[in-house]
Amino acid sequence: MKTPDKILAVLLLSALASSCSIKEDRSLCPACLKVVMTPASVRLAGDGTCRVHVDDRLQAAEAGMDSSKPWAEFEVAKDSVRLCSWLEAPAGYPASTQYVIGEGRQCDSLWAFAHAFLASAEEVSDSVSLHKRFLTLTVRYSAKEAEGGAPYDMKVVSATAGTDLKTLGAIRGHFSCDLDFGDGDLAAVRLPWQGDPSSLRLMILEKGSGETVDVFPLGDELTHGLGYDWNAADLADVTLSMDFTRLEYSVGVSPWDEGGNDDKIL
Repeated sequence: MKTPDKILAVLLLSALASSCSIKEDRSLCPACLKVVMTPASVRLAGDGTCRVHVDDRLQAAEAGMDSSKPWAEFEVAKDSVRLCSWLEAPAGYPASTQYVIGEGRQCDSLWAFAHAFLASAEEVSDSVSLHKRFLTLTVRYSAKEAEGGAPYDMKVVSATAGTDLKTLGAIRGHFSCDLDFGDGDLAAVRLPWQGDPSSLRLMILEKGSGETVDVFPLGDELTHGLGYDWNAADLADVTLSMDFTRLEYSVGVSPWDEGGNDDKIL
């Protein structure tokens, strides 16, 4: 019967045999990736759940994260590594890194981060900095004859149906979401980052029949008329004011970090 000392010696020898030794080529040994979060991202996460995905492995961190300490660790090859992270919506995203918006639904409030880098040392770290990957479109109308609700039905359509969380690029597909004004003159809808801004349009429809009355090229006007920055880390929100009596549209952009407004009548 082996004594405890002999058992410990056998375990240590086994561990040494299966791990990288100093004499071996250390470039073939895995690296330890430690993931931390910026203080701003920790505040943003609040009581929510943040998920991190590295090379097809997924971890979740609950509320109470500490920006000074790693909240996830991965063993990775000393090679190119792709890390992505996102703040989970109340309804929860699927375990997949393909975030696809359901037909007829608006985009969730998607805060996400993606970064590709080379892991070349024994221990590497990366800092997650969550950014606003959606824009809120607010539509306000004005018309003397529009008492009791909007005189037309409206919906927003585009060719971007979601976001690839690994790259923060667009997932092509059909996006369509109706604007709900209720009995008021204001409606809002969240939109994902647009891979093809020219496909982003506001459809003005006849009530009841659904026939198209007008099509407002929202994406083109934002890009070419106002110089909207689709490459910004945090997407700016947009306000569209409509006057049906004079057939005028006024578009305003509100940068997330400045709260400013740049209006243009079209």
